[in-house]
Amino acid sequence: TYLELDRGAGEANEAVDELGHIHHCEHCLWRTTERGLLADAPESCPNCGHGIQTAGPVWLGRTCDPAFVARVGASIDDSFGTAERSRTLLATLASELPRPTHYDQHRLCKRWGRSADAMDAFLGRLADAGHSVSRTHYGGTTFKTDADVSTIREATAQPRPWAVRTPGQSDWPSGTDRPTTAAREKDSRRGKELTIPRAPATP
Repeated sequence: TYLELDRGAGEANEAVDELGHIHHCEHCLWRTTERGLLADAPESCPNCGHGIQTAGPVWLGRTCDPAFVARVGASIDDSFGTAERSRTLLATLASELPRPTHYDQHRLCKRWGRSADAMDAFLGRLADAGHSVSRTHYGGTTFKTDADVSTIREATAQPRPWAVRTPGQSDWPSGTDRPTTAAREKDSRRGKELTIPRAPATP
């Protein structure tokens, strides 16, 4: 860890301006931040209606100085035994969004009742939807984004095999399990529009 200490009232005031609170819903994982030393927490989660937990004051600013990260990267010599690993870490730090909280893909997918797919594909769909997104330097399945939790869920959702039907397809796709009636009805109750494949007509 490298630290640089500044002295003076101006520097202290700037640091205080980066303090604030995080309001978080444990039920759906929605969260928001609020700058300032006094918290004004929402009465309930605007996403699901459950209670809100507040943490703070905490640091809401950047976790590193990008210019310093660049200088450190430029000084790494190939003779270092961990040169490649260090460059990878610094590259992740340099591209990490300056947001105080992260999401964990596996925790989100478990909460939503779906399997976690490849991390690059998951983040790619979120980026394709127009949102800023980055990995974090401290976890393989953690990421930061400017999208809220409901937007993440919608943007990264993948249609189930029976939700999309290829024109002219006469039978169930090979290599996939035909959904049970209960599974189809469950998705229907969630408001999804499903196209259920029909058995070929008997000649």
